[in-house]
Amino acid sequence: MRYREPLTFIFFLLLSFVFWFMYSMQEEYERQLVVPIVYKGLSSDMALVGKVPMSLTVHVRDRGSVLLQYSLRRLPITIEIDEQADSARSFILSDTNVESLLLKHLAPTTALLSFSPRSIEMRFDRRVRKLLPVVFCGEIQAAPGYIVSGEISFTPAEVTVFAAASVMDTLRSICTEYIGVSNVSKTLVRRLRLNPPGSVLTEPDAVSATVPVEAFAEKTLEVVVVESDVPAGYKMRLFPSSIRIACRVPLSQFRELSSEQFLVEASLADFDSASPRSLPLRLSLKPKWIEQAVLSQDSIEFILEQTR
Repeated sequence: MRYREPLTFIFFLLLSFVFWFMYSMQEEYERQLVVPIVYKGLSSDMALVGKVPMSLTVHVRDRGSVLLQYSLRRLPITIEIDEQADSARSFILSDTNVESLLLKHLAPTTALLSFSPRSIEMRFDRRVRKLLPVVFCGEIQAAPGYIVSGEISFTPAEVTVFAAASVMDTLRSICTEYIGVSNVSKTLVRRLRLNPPGSVLTEPDAVSATVPVEAFAEKTLEVVVVESDVPAGYKMRLFPSSIRIACRVPLSQFRELSSEQFLVEASLADFDSASPRSLPLRLSLKPKWIEQAVLSQDSIEFILEQTR
């Protein structure tokens, strides 16, 4: 009998909430809704150009029960683009047309107070096709002791792109969807969807990506420093004439890596009067699969001699 009073209190509390909720659902409220837009009816050889709204912001008034249904279902409105778009290359849906579409979407009891945007302008252009290379979008982090040992390859390496002529002029490649993978200790193969911009289409819409990953070892090489931008009639002497480069090298490439694959430059164009006896060093060339290459020094002393 000791527990009856708390249970009774909880029962009456729940009952009160139910009555309050039922009462509130019959009261009228104003609410802002976001209604998605779906565009249909555009022929396959035509494309929307520029930005079109993907939703409408709608201010309505109705009973709480009706507004709750809008929050739960979020049904989109559909804009059918008729065939006149092929010849007109543009089409404007007036505020009257937009309102008519919204009223079909709303319950008869719902008052439509306002909506934005008031009208929708659609511009079209004929699609053209072009082969474009695929580029990786994401981040791959190898496990400790491992390294991404080469360029990421794709199958296919190029895809057919369909886009409006004005859009195609801006495209140089097609990115994959973004992925982030960490602690990778072996070659990674993934099926990746493509992520073309806007209304651009691709065939196929996904590619197979191969990320080569293998263990690495440290290797130190002695590389001759090359002088550059020396004016005619002069000769530049460098001290020392060569430096060391410490690299992380994939095991499969360890023996093949040589100093001839690197170019370290000391350019007279980088001369700074604040440091008149030395020039900064630049690593101008290295194999693409070398992830980390550290110079033993970042500057070098020099003497400029006149030869004539």
